Amino acid sequence: MINLFKKKHFHPSFNAALMTIMANGLAIGIKFTITLISIPLIIGYLGASMYGLITTVLTMCIWINTIADGGVGLSLKNAIIKQHAEKNSSEKISELISSAFFATLALSILLCLALSCIIPWLDWNKILNIQISISHSDLTSLILILLWTTLLIIPFSLPKLIYSAFQQEYLFSPWLILGSILGIGLQIFIIKENQGFILAASALQIGSWAGALFGTTWFIQSRKNLSFTFFNVKWQVLRGLAGSSMDFLLFQLTALAIFQSGIVITNSLLGQEKAAIYAIHFQLFAYLQMLTTLIIAPFWSILAQAYYQNNKLLFKKILGYLTLFIFLLTLLISGMLAIFGRWIISFLSHHQINYMPSLLWMLASYHIISITVGTLTLALLSINDTKLMRKIVILQAILTILLSIIFVKYYGILGCALGSLVSVSATILWYSPLRVFTLFYKS
Repeated sequence: MINLFKKKHFHPSFNAALMTIMANGLAIGIKFTITLISIPLIIGYLGASMYGLITTVLTMCIWINTIADGGVGLSLKNAIIKQHAEKNSSEKISELISSAFFATLALSILLCLALSCIIPWLDWNKILNIQISISHSDLTSLILILLWTTLLIIPFSLPKLIYSAFQQEYLFSPWLILGSILGIGLQIFIIKENQGFILAASALQIGSWAGALFGTTWFIQSRKNLSFTFFNVKWQVLRGLAGSSMDFLLFQLTALAIFQSGIVITNSLLGQEKAAIYAIHFQLFAYLQMLTTLIIAPFWSILAQAYYQNNKLLFKKILGYLTLFIFLLTLLISGMLAIFGRWIISFLSHHQINYMPSLLWMLASYHIISITVGTLTLALLSINDTKLMRKIVILQAILTILLSIIFVKYYGILGCALGSLVSVSATILWYSPLRVFTLFYKS
């Protein structure tokens, strides 16, 4: 068994980072393959408009998921990295893990129960601008099932962040892969047996939750040195996590507003048919975003450890090479998606959704900028340099939403992509490079 708490001076484990990247690459490859199977299944079974509605509802559930997490996950990750760098005992780390797990579990359940009482009373036909035939009870059931499965993933995903703090995220990747396979298997079975759109739409989320649950169970059984119990919950520790988690919550919420608001805005202003067009173009780049995030993630702890041990030369070298690699990778994949997007979208949608080259190129430009600059932003987050950044990302989120609403009225489906491109160019594009230069390169 790999010991998470080796008592020796820290040296960044690039072998561990490479293993994590390979494992994450395999996980995202399988997840992308499953998406190539799932989207045609859903569109063929339910139609393009229903696909647009399901994507919109799932996006809303992810927003609520972020609120329920409260930034505790990333706060826990940074706290563990710092404790490990200072060579503190596993007992203190156990208190961090136990406090975070039971707090997020309780909050997720309470939020599910509260929203389950509120959601049935809301007029979702007006809220979601429904233009297809669907009963209120069916729509409410869809929202509730997606909500419960999305929220209950939160506490059972914490082991992934714990492993990540020790550069061992690859140990949790098999459970993510298992969840993806379970989800698509369940979806195929439901569609084949014609069990209805509610279960078909929520199958992937149910599979993801099951994979996270199995992974957490395995983590508890295999890591006996971590007393992962309710008795290790400490109010003082929880208060410390909550204090630093607010910044991470803010960044997660604004990131969702920046990356996911386009689907909801397009659905609300233009309807499910147009939302489906925007969603399927955006989906291609969503997996590019996920891929680059999984590549960058192992370096969070390496950068943080190097910074806390005052090894700024190593910090700069890693960040420089990583940023260049991510830029070239994003440029290459975005170009390939722009070239082959017509055939990919035609295949995924059973020829039901029109390909829009202008939308794809605009999304490609936006993601090249945001992902590359996001590498620098991650470096700042890893050392908790968030004081001014929080104001910048709030401004970016507000600009994204306002400009998207305005541009949708003038440019239709292109509006949200254009709003995102303008907002990122006006905010984080100049802030993160300037801040990194000021902290680490300015003499």
